[in-house]
Amino acid sequence: MASTTTAEEVATEKSASDEEVSWDISSSSQSSSRVTSKLNPNAPEWDIAREGSSKRKRCLYLTFSNARPFSESEIADFFNSVFGEYGPCVESVHMIRHGRNCPSVEAKVIFRFMTVAVTVMAGREEAIYIVNDKALYCKWFKRKNY
Repeated sequence: MASTTTAEEVATEKSASDEEVSWDISSSSQSSSRVTSKLNPNAPEWDIAREGSSKRKRCLYLTFSNARPFSESEIADFFNSVFGEYGPCVESVHMIRHGRNCPSVEAKVIFRFMTVAVTVMAGREEAIYIVNDKALYCKWFKRKNY
């Protein structure tokens, strides 16, 4: 029986006629089979933020009091500081205005990852957060059919 000696091979001689060899299988292979891949080595890296889930699944509808309105930056700063453990988690914030001179009492926030929206909602239909002594109500965003 032919044997090759590698750095990973550990040989122990018990006797002149009986040789026991143990292999570190994590770094060497005794099999002659080859694994082939159909992946393109020149393909661009997959970006979950760009190609992962749809915006609809990463979006929450926010409401707040007319007397205590929020700004876009205030909303983004809150979510990025509380839920952005590995960097900014907010892709965009869109304030919904119902009149030219009316302050916005609704907003739509789109997160970079669906997991952030799921974490914010924590399995509830509605989540309420107190931000700078103001109530921020969160729901899953559902497009209204007009």
